[in-house]
Amino acid sequence: MSKIAKLLSVIIVTAVAIFPFKALSGDFKSLNLQSNDIECVSCALNIKNNVSKITGVKKVEVSASAKKIHLEYDGDMVSENQIMQRIKSLGFKIEKIK
Repeated sequence: MSKIAKLLSVIIVTAVAIFPFKALSGDFKSLNLQSNDIECVSCALNIKNNVSKITGVKKVEVSASAKKIHLEYDGDMVSENQIMQRIKSLGFKIEKIK
């Protein structure tokens, strides 16, 4: 391998390590949910941590005191139903609000 090829390999690997990203297409949507099952900060963090891992989810805000969840997501990468199913799988009953 030539010196230039080795250098390019190092640059590419370094760039990927320094600048990881999710490719989002731009069809951003928002979703507002309510759950009376959110009883504490631990519940809110559980939802936030799990839903944030879904590819295409851009933002998750959970309020334990208001018992509400606000999400922003890329509709081309994940559906509203997939997000809601993930939350339900954590044991929370939810309903969509405006």
